[in-house]
Amino acid sequence: MQNSLQQTSIQSSNEPTIKDSTGNNKPSTFSKLQRLSLGNQHTNSNKRQSGTDLQNTNTYEDDPDDDEDYEDDNQEYDLEDDISSSDESMLLEESFDCFNDLVRNLKDIKMQQQNLMNINNNNEKKQRNQQNENISSSGLIKQSFTKLTPLDHQNNSQLQTANSFVNSRKESHQKTKTSNSSNTPQSKREDGNEKQKKKLNQHKRQRLSVNVYNCRYDVVREVSRDYFNMRLLEEDAEDFDIFWSDGGIYPDKLQRLKPFQRLNHFPGMYVLARKNHLGKHLNKLRKRFDQEYDFYPRTWMLPSELTEFRSYYQTTQEKNQRKPQTFIVKPEASCQGKGIFLTKNINEIEANEHCVVQRYIQNPYLMDGLKFDLRIYVLVFGVDPLRLFLYKDGLTRLATEPYQAVNSNNIEEMCMHLTNYAVNKYSSNFVQNKDAKNDSIGHKRSLKYTMRYLKQVKGEDVEGLWEGIKDIIIKTLIAGLPSLNHVYRSCQPDDLENSLCFEILGFDIMIDHKCRPMLLEVNHSPSFSTDSPLDYKIKNELIRDTMKLLGLSVKRKNFYKQQMQEEMEKRMLTGNRQKPQGEQREKMKKEYMQMRDLYELKNLGGYEMIYPCDDGTMEEYARFMDASKEIWEIQTGCHLRNRKRLESMEQKPKPFIVSTASRPQPNSMKNTLNQNNNQSMNQDYSSKNAKIASTKNNKQQLKKIEEEDSAQIQQ
Repeated sequence: MQNSLQQTSIQSSNEPTIKDSTGNNKPSTFSKLQRLSLGNQHTNSNKRQSGTDLQNTNTYEDDPDDDEDYEDDNQEYDLEDDISSSDESMLLEESFDCFNDLVRNLKDIKMQQQNLMNINNNNEKKQRNQQNENISSSGLIKQSFTKLTPLDHQNNSQLQTANSFVNSRKESHQKTKTSNSSNTPQSKREDGNEKQKKKLNQHKRQRLSVNVYNCRYDVVREVSRDYFNMRLLEEDAEDFDIFWSDGGIYPDKLQRLKPFQRLNHFPGMYVLARKNHLGKHLNKLRKRFDQEYDFYPRTWMLPSELTEFRSYYQTTQEKNQRKPQTFIVKPEASCQGKGIFLTKNINEIEANEHCVVQRYIQNPYLMDGLKFDLRIYVLVFGVDPLRLFLYKDGLTRLATEPYQAVNSNNIEEMCMHLTNYAVNKYSSNFVQNKDAKNDSIGHKRSLKYTMRYLKQVKGEDVEGLWEGIKDIIIKTLIAGLPSLNHVYRSCQPDDLENSLCFEILGFDIMIDHKCRPMLLEVNHSPSFSTDSPLDYKIKNELIRDTMKLLGLSVKRKNFYKQQMQEEMEKRMLTGNRQKPQGEQREKMKKEYMQMRDLYELKNLGGYEMIYPCDDGTMEEYARFMDASKEIWEIQTGCHLRNRKRLESMEQKPKPFIVSTASRPQPNSMKNTLNQNNNQSMNQDYSSKNAKIASTKNNKQQLKKIEEEDSAQIQQ
């Protein structure tokens, strides 16, 4: 009771005062109400007491400091002077108003409790917002309660319940803040969704990219974007995973390439793609292997081989005066049938013109009376060692005019003698294929249909024809392999996987009347235009299977980036770049090749691996490779450098070796002496090395060993 009285007396000292009509300060109505309630509680006999008596009742048994505070603030009140009859009625009205406000506040608190119970069943976001609102409103209510003093014990208990409710809500709110939000199922779902969004964002950021800045074919873009979900880079940027270009690539592009990037061309492929270089390399191998390299027509490069061509022309003219040979003349660096013409007279060819002259195939195999050739797609996916893949489908391109033997009347009919699509598509007889499923209609058909036609209709040995095509492809690549290998190794000496470059080559093969394949030319940038549904189907699947065979992925890219970073850190710490050498290098190359074999055999798609092969032809191909390498070294002068290197190694002075025999021997025992000298020499050197190794840091012992050796030599 004393504590409550002390609290109320202290609170009354802090209450504001108002001025009456006379100008004197008097306590506010609220403070009067407090003192009236206290007077009613502690005075049972007298209704009115003096201000000093009320002060004494409020502060009995208390410290004198409380009285001093009242004196300093001039807040001693006399209820007998201040409270009149009119004031009593006003106080009663105000007390009833305060009591009504208190009851309303309590009702509001109960309503808020019910609302809180209902809101807890809603989602977490609304619950948090509503909790904040309830706490803020309950804080306001608490402030109103703290300004009030209890009128009686019943109201005081109600205030305590209200305060306890507010405190409990505060504690629950703090618990919700401190507790882990992932405990609720809804928050777990939100966390899972956030993780999925992060993964999706990372996946979007880490998508593979294709640089198609130098590519004009839409089918390449469609396959990259729709099938592999790659980003298309239309600018000449270096941050790519695949660089797809229609033209050739310079060596410096390959030199700047990172281990996880790929180029769709090999630098230096012109050795096979240009007609003059192809003929030159094949002719050199044909001089050594005449029967093995007879799969292409006889070829001359003018003007460098003009004399040879004239001598051959004269001999054939003398033998066949009635039926002179027909030759086809092609520019050395052109495509799509541009600048090609047929002739039987050597004088029609200009002497200084740079061109390629070939014997014309007089008796080609015909389909529906039309001359045709085969476009075979070959993937070169490594040159050290050579790795070749043959696509099982391709195109068959037919001429638009029925074929007849060459004579003076039809020698200029290009749509009869040439099978190029760029030439025949302008003919009035040209028929375009309009249904990819029906690949037997039109002047451009599928390779699979041609093989079915030859086997089922003509009864030809298609398996033997297919093996002959494979043999032609391998031998042709062997002719230019040393040059390709040299350029690749000079640009990327540390590439042990042999997989930074790939290239789709278009081999043009013609079949003669004996169903024997003949090589016409090699295209390093075959056309991927899709003028017909059949074109789109074949080329779409070709590009898709090619990109799948590359084995690129974001995980692989991140692995190589991390490996490059670790190597850089090691180099910064040690100052040296550690490279695998010798046996370790060869072992790593074998491991990489085994990994490639496992992946490529599972993801061939429409491809067939033709080299390296498992049959017994590897030894024969190795013989061709050795000859091709020797020819290339002679052509480039590498054999002279190798010879000088060997001569310098032979001219180095050999270590002076003295026999350790104890006494001279007769001449009849020279052989045995040589053997004994070699054995003693090895023993002496081994013992000396052992002594030096064991006494490395002792100079005196080293001198003793040298003196002992010199003494043995003198003996």
